[in-house]
Amino acid sequence: MTCLAAPVTSLSRQSAGPPSQPSAGPPPELACWRRVELAVALTMAVPLGQMRAATRSPVDAAFARQIAMYIGHAVLGLGFSAIGRLCGRDHKTVAYACRMVEQRRDDPAVDRMLNLLTDFCREMAESWA
Repeated sequence: MTCLAAPVTSLSRQSAGPPSQPSAGPPPELACWRRVELAVALTMAVPLGQMRAATRSPVDAAFARQIAMYIGHAVLGLGFSAIGRLCGRDHKTVAYACRMVEQRRDDPAVDRMLNLLTDFCREMAESWA
């Protein structure tokens, strides 16, 4: 199974099925999400721990987290609620993050960086099965 455009419902249906069936492990979206987080953290030179922090982060870490959310939605095809569950945020926060990243695309340097990151994450998601 590829993680590109993975169905959002698979995250919410982890507990679906008879209770006697053992869990098949973490959903594939989680593995893709972790790889996107790592790619963004490395590109933005932000510690992964700061990106994943539950509290307010420095501006660069917050922007990196917003980029990861944007890529999760635009590239992986995940919905706002699914991304929110993956990163411990509300779906409204994810929607806001995507809007903020889109607005920053007016800056040519940010747009180039986002194009490179989204291309890389798309290729990674397509090749990872």
